[in-house]
Amino acid sequence: MSDLLDCINTKKAVLVCAMAAFLFSATGAAPSAFAGPSIKVTPAKHDLGKINEGDKVSRRFTITNEGNETLVVKDVIPSCGCTTSQIDSKNIGPGESSGVTIVFDSALRPGPFTKQVTILSNDEARPKVDALITGEVVRAPAPRVTLEPSLVRLNKAPPESVVEAWFNVRNDGSKELVVTGVYLKKGVYAVGAPVREKAPVEAFTLAPGGQKPIMLPVKTPAKGFIRLEYQVETNDPRIPMATLIITGEVETPKK
Repeated sequence: MSDLLDCINTKKAVLVCAMAAFLFSATGAAPSAFAGPSIKVTPAKHDLGKINEGDKVSRRFTITNEGNETLVVKDVIPSCGCTTSQIDSKNIGPGESSGVTIVFDSALRPGPFTKQVTILSNDEARPKVDALITGEVVRAPAPRVTLEPSLVRLNKAPPESVVEAWFNVRNDGSKELVVTGVYLKKGVYAVGAPVREKAPVEAFTLAPGGQKPIMLPVKTPAKGFIRLEYQVETNDPRIPMATLIITGEVETPKK
């Protein structure tokens, strides 16, 4: 009886091997474990470690089709404007692969980061696959301008007079801050005034941690409200034009 079972099992094994050999000879490849297109992205994450602020770093992801039909990559979508993508080929045959190059621009983005890249395809089981880029951007030595306050309020300013608006310019960075000028950008009551008019402030330099008080003379109208916007021009790569707003209301004369 055992001899008969051994014989039957041997015949079954031979039949299975024969069918596999037939499929391999007909298709030129071993049968896939997945029906239809099947996406696989490797690696799932690239850790860039510590990089210097301002560096552009590129990494490659590999998209492999583990299915038995053509995989079509519909789109590759980075999670923010600091990251770009470029795919080698959007049509990937069974058993084939395509590369995706991701470039991360670290300019003005200090600190730890996690950026997501979403890959959309015609894989019905996994139509959306996310890959990650992580790391930490080390802040580059640079000046950092701070205006304090950045909003100056002139309450009950006398009409048709010149009042003083005071604010401080501070360097919170690690390199020398150079202020090249202060400019009036616009004023609601200054009809016909130039778009950019230099204020009476001379250029100056601040060491790290230094600060300087600035006074701007403001001419008030006969009545109504005051709103002026000034730009403080500096060598801060993050904010080359810091904005100062001056608002207020002209005091109504008592009758």
